[in-house]
Parts: sequence; structure tokens; C-alpha cells
Amino acid sequence: MSTEDKAIPRSEYDRSTLMEDDAGNDPMMLFGRWFEAAQADGLPEPHAVALATMGPLTISCRMVLLQSFDKDGFVFYTNHNSRKALDLERDPRAALTFYWPAHERQIRIEGKAEHVTAETSDAYFRSRPRESRIGAWSSDQSRPVDDRDTLEQR
Repeated sequence: MSTEDKAIPRSEYDRSTLMEDDAGNDPMMLFGRWFEAAQADGLPEPHAVALATMGPLTISCRMVLLQSFDKDGFVFYTNHNSRKALDLERDPRAALTFYWPAHERQIRIEGKAEHVTAETSDAYFRSRPRESRIGAWSSDQSRPVDDRDTLEQR
């Protein structure tokens, strides 16, 4: 059955409103309030964000995890050899989209991606669980693996 044959149900979005007086003049402050509310209400993965980048031939979008944010921007980490890192090296323009359906809110961010300092990146890597670090060392992110044995040998 095609979508022409059956309409896709649509939800009404009436739980949240955004008034100019509530929004204020600082979008980062507003983001912070909304992000804190998403965390406080126990929304699943409130720090999950869609990242869109421009590759050599096409646009690519995938989920990453927000690690921090402040007046200077939003921080996420990725392997320097991953497809997203290589895309951002070629073209640093990026877009992020947070979506919290339970709060009926989405936030779009567009801008230029920049590297964090090597010290910041290294500190983050050291903070990851041991198994996560081993996985990062042993696999080439975004690249096919020949087989499980090869991965386990690494």
C-alpha cells in the first residue's frame, strides 16, 4: 500500500509554546534551558544529535553525542580518520539537529566545525571506558572489516 492510499497519521504539537519573552536574546541560554529540561525529565539520549556534513560527492548525516557546549559552540568527538572527520576536513560547514519529541522541540545549529585542542581530545579519550578505547584502537571507523577474526586480532 502506498502513502497515496493511506494517509500517514499526524500528531498535534500543542504541549510546548515558544513566546518571544521566554526565548530571550541569547540562543545559547535558551538551548541550555531546553537541554537541562530534557535531562531533568529523563528523556532518552538528550545529548544525541544528528550531524550533517558535506562529503566529496554527497551530503551525509549521522548521530553523534554532544559532549559539552558553551558560548563558543558545541563539542562532539570522532575518530580523526572517520568519514565525518574527513568530510569536515574538506568542508568544515556542518549542521546539527537535536530532536526531543516528548518536549515537542527541535533545535537546528549551522556553522563551521573546528578541532578542539589535542589536550582536550586526549583527555576525553582517556576518560572513555577501557573497552571503548580498545574498540577505537582496533577498528578503522567508517571502514569495512574483513572479518571478525581480523578485528579481534587487532
